[in-house]
Amino acid sequence: MALKLSVPISRAFEPPYLATTLGATGEIVALFLVTRLGVLIAAATATVTVPLLPDAGTWAGGPTGIWPGVLARWDARWYLSIAQSGYKYVAGEQSNVGFAPLFPWLMHIASSAAGRTDVDGVLGAGVIVSNVSFLLALLLLTRIVSRRWGHPVALRTSVCLLLFPTSFFLSAAYAESIFLVVAIGAIAAADEGWWWLAGLLGGLAALARLQGVLIILPLAWLFIQQHKLRIEPSVLWLGLVPMAALSWLGYVFTVSGDPLAPLHSQNASGRQLQLPWDAIAAYFAGQQTPSSLGHFYVDAAFTLLFGLLVLVAWRKLGPSSLAVFATVFYLPIILTGTTESAPRYVLELFPAFIVLGMMTRHRIALMAYVIVGSLGSVLAISRFALGYWIA
Repeated sequence: MALKLSVPISRAFEPPYLATTLGATGEIVALFLVTRLGVLIAAATATVTVPLLPDAGTWAGGPTGIWPGVLARWDARWYLSIAQSGYKYVAGEQSNVGFAPLFPWLMHIASSAAGRTDVDGVLGAGVIVSNVSFLLALLLLTRIVSRRWGHPVALRTSVCLLLFPTSFFLSAAYAESIFLVVAIGAIAAADEGWWWLAGLLGGLAALARLQGVLIILPLAWLFIQQHKLRIEPSVLWLGLVPMAALSWLGYVFTVSGDPLAPLHSQNASGRQLQLPWDAIAAYFAGQQTPSSLGHFYVDAAFTLLFGLLVLVAWRKLGPSSLAVFATVFYLPIILTGTTESAPRYVLELFPAFIVLGMMTRHRIALMAYVIVGSLGSVLAISRFALGYWIA
């Protein structure tokens, strides 16, 4: 069955509906501002009171001030290098071609428009782009969920995402939030039957994350639900997704001479196609370390938790494009030979947070999530700001 998100156009301009929509938007904006302020305060407090780890998350030529340095560690340096100098590739080594182009392009455009192309200016632009994208993603997600399951579920979904321990990555100089907003937008547009927009946003999703091209699968699922087995001209818009991915790979080929350089760069960083149980067995046999930075058990716990949430999504959300989305984007997390970064990658599984919003309908469950999530968030962003590896 298709997930119908829309309301009659005539209702959209009725005062009661407008008031409800504006009120819900105000709640989400307020929650966003409060939680993001908490993230900044916790990060800044940590860096002021505790010395930064030497050579951990920082780098030569990196940010010089607390802002935006506390939100620009580790992988932010790769995005910075792309935004400032473009792509480079060294065979057999991890290179910046392993990072998709949309986010660093936006960093470059925003910093150039502001006249700040120095390191702090470019990274600051990245943080702003991430936060604007995160807020838009929240508003869009809230609207989708409220139309289908009601405002209380939508509000709890947003709370669960905002207070998830690693949600600070959606406000940092990372690409997760830009992927989230275009991915949610693509699914919503497709449900409305706006396939031109769905194809365009799906193409952007393919440029936002290496695995973003997989969004064609939930979009195709939704198209089949809407049109059955009839071939409609609008299906051609889905071609924008692989076209975007192939265009980027073509560009990478001109830079590196290797059309699969992004995958080979990931291989050099320790990621390769592998069944999850093989990687786990190798870890316990002492043959390799799936999480080279010592977070194997934490990463594995996040991976298992969201595996269960993906399964529950098929029951709670039905056989919809949302369940398909959660499944196809969960698979890359468990099929790359390592659980490393799983606590960050699961942020992209927005249907799983809808499930959490449903599961926290009882006040005790919601309060427990708020308390644990808040404490986890403070701990995670504090350690990240100090230079510890989180995900």
